[in-house]
Amino acid sequence: MAYYPKSKTMKYFPADPDCVRNAKNINLTTWDVDASYSYSAGFSNFTSKYVVPNENPSCSRQLLYYFIGFQNNGGTSPVTIVQPVVNYDCSGQYPKGWSMEAWNCCPSGQSHEGKVIDISAGDTINAYVYDVNDECTIGMNKGSQSSVLRINSKGRDYNWACSTLEEYSVTSCDQYNANPFKTNSMVLTEDDGGVMAIDQQNVSVDA
Repeated sequence: MAYYPKSKTMKYFPADPDCVRNAKNINLTTWDVDASYSYSAGFSNFTSKYVVPNENPSCSRQLLYYFIGFQNNGGTSPVTIVQPVVNYDCSGQYPKGWSMEAWNCCPSGQSHEGKVIDISAGDTINAYVYDVNDECTIGMNKGSQSSVLRINSKGRDYNWACSTLEEYSVTSCDQYNANPFKTNSMVLTEDDGGVMAIDQQNVSVDA
């Protein structure tokens, strides 16, 4: 199905055998699902309650990252993205299965990653990014367990916010979770005091 924005029409195209064959030979390394919002005045806070899918996808060599985050686009400071991340890892980079850690990706001379914590399918995680007085705190907690990273923002203006699935070495659809990763109760606060309560986003891939 194809959608044409100019005419606001949709057209159905029967499956092309070549396209079907190509789709079966996927090897994805990309930002696959990305909802984002830019605001020139910048943001100060972003919070969400993650709900991890109650399942463990088939393990090959894939690595899935789910997160909300801020990025500073434009300006003179090096670009970074600050993000409380949940992983599903079968690559060996993290503990096998579900885990979480705070990220600052990835300016030279600063800490990049908080403590890696094992989590389980079905867990609920509190995730947040706070940028106050040029100090950025990236954190997440499950009960008494937390991963927190504090960095000097060095004048960065975090003017882009996102909710994302990032993936590496996915070669078949069963390497994704079948049920959505939920970023519930998202609240985004602008530097000038505006507050946005964002509808629940279910991050999933139709494969």
